[in-house]
Amino acid sequence: MKQTLLCITLALACSSALAASKTVTLTSGGELSAQITADEKYTITELTVLGPVNGDDIAFIRDMAGKDAEGETTEGQLQVLDLSGATLVGGGIYYTDMRAVVDYEAVANEVGDQMFNNLKLTSVALPEGITRIGQRAFYN
Repeated sequence: MKQTLLCITLALACSSALAASKTVTLTSGGELSAQITADEKYTITELTVLGPVNGDDIAFIRDMAGKDAEGETTEGQLQVLDLSGATLVGGGIYYTDMRAVVDYEAVANEVGDQMFNNLKLTSVALPEGITRIGQRAFYN
């Protein structure tokens, strides 16, 4: 019994040590990729973003959460995303549906169609003032 408890305790300690959280403050949309280093990008599991977030930032977040802007799998481990202190602004493409040949562009105060679909995210805190949540925005 003591060995089992020790193994569980060590496993929890190791997984906690691997979990990485980060808070970034943006002054304009499209800055997120400059705030997170290449070494951090696929290791962050919890991210808080403050300030204006555009489609380019969402594409970067998608990449961090397991899918790039074209829907291809990445090494991203992001699970918890806090945008409650952010503002969704227009501009930038966050997702390209290669099958339908459609680019999804960010629109101010909207969680766009398929914005967070098929990602490793388990929790997303949205900012106040969202006026629309698009189709399949959180699918899978």
